[in-house]
Amino acid sequence: MKRLKFITLILVLIILIQGLWRNTMNLEYIYSMEKNIGILDSHIKPYERDILHLVYLRLKNMEDNRISREDPVIKTDEQNLRIHFNSQLNQLTNKYLLGDEIILDEGTEELLQDDLRMRIISNAIEVVNESDKEELQRAADLYMESRRTFYIEAMAEILRPYENIDTNLFIRQLQDPIDIQGFFYIGEQLQYRDREPSVTTFLNTEELPLYEELWSEINRIIPSSLTDSIDGIVIYSGMKGRNQPYIRQGEMGDFNLYLNKDKIFTSEGLAPDFYKEVLTEIAFLITTREGQAEYRERPSITRFFQNGMLANLDSYLNQFYIRHWQDLQKDASISRGLRFSEGTYLFYLRHENKFVSYDAAYGPMEDFAESFSTFVLQEKPSGNEIWEQKIRFFYEFSEFSTIRNNIRRNLEN
Repeated sequence: MKRLKFITLILVLIILIQGLWRNTMNLEYIYSMEKNIGILDSHIKPYERDILHLVYLRLKNMEDNRISREDPVIKTDEQNLRIHFNSQLNQLTNKYLLGDEIILDEGTEELLQDDLRMRIISNAIEVVNESDKEELQRAADLYMESRRTFYIEAMAEILRPYENIDTNLFIRQLQDPIDIQGFFYIGEQLQYRDREPSVTTFLNTEELPLYEELWSEINRIIPSSLTDSIDGIVIYSGMKGRNQPYIRQGEMGDFNLYLNKDKIFTSEGLAPDFYKEVLTEIAFLITTREGQAEYRERPSITRFFQNGMLANLDSYLNQFYIRHWQDLQKDASISRGLRFSEGTYLFYLRHENKFVSYDAAYGPMEDFAESFSTFVLQEKPSGNEIWEQKIRFFYEFSEFSTIRNNIRRNLEN
């Protein structure tokens, strides 16, 4: 009799433990789900939440199976389900959070990009020798027709012998075109490239002293251990695409600072936003330098990967990514167009309480950079919002504290 009671007790304990385990797993699932829905969670109706839960559960099962196989590559079925999940979120964001705001549609966005691409290609054709013009035009036509990156590289190979053309910048411009208004090469001194094909709107030469002042100020406030790694300065206007290093044959290309002309100058000289713009770019430099990343084709399950750049396991960026982005990837990794794309803005609306700015919502690298600039320029936050936790992340590393102290001291002088 005692033995029977003992066995019964054991069975009851097993059932309770299984139930507790299921509840724990369910709570983890609900937590992860709510992190993806973000602010939207308090607006949607119960039946809309149920639909999202069904899609998310299936997506999570597919992801868990892939991770159990240690396979970092997302197959077509999972990617299609991610796109469907993101589409559902975007529809609900439009319904509950967007209001009367107008967003540039993807068709208009693509037309603007193609106009810039044609201007860049036309500029390149003008500066090459007659013997290269026909071959360059043929590669350009094939690219515009097929959109295969192979033809961008073919154009770059034609341009590489020309010393005054930055082919890495040319490739990046065709992949993600923006309105570049000036390019400066940094040698022993600042050198303005007045025939760089990637420049779509050239600067007035009377403005050039402003950029010498700009470079002098950058050298004054930023430690030389960082500025020594800057190869050039790109001045652009309007919107900017995703900031990422140019990767070729497993190596990172030159590092250029991208500075928005509309934000760094006023009629009286350098604008207050100048320092934020520079510090954001310095953060990109920190995440891509030696010891922080490697460059290869294949992604990893445990490390942040973006277009050929794989963050090292213990790198600053990877630690930031694991802590603040892994649970957001199902939502964030779908719509990654230009900064003014609809998907990026709708994602930001769902999660604006997690970011220091709209630009930070563009991806882990941008979030790291925007949070870093806020870390340097503002006092340490004491609240528990996610964006505040991101800023406090940098206080955990002595290198960042040293950089912050040096820059703030230079700004005060």
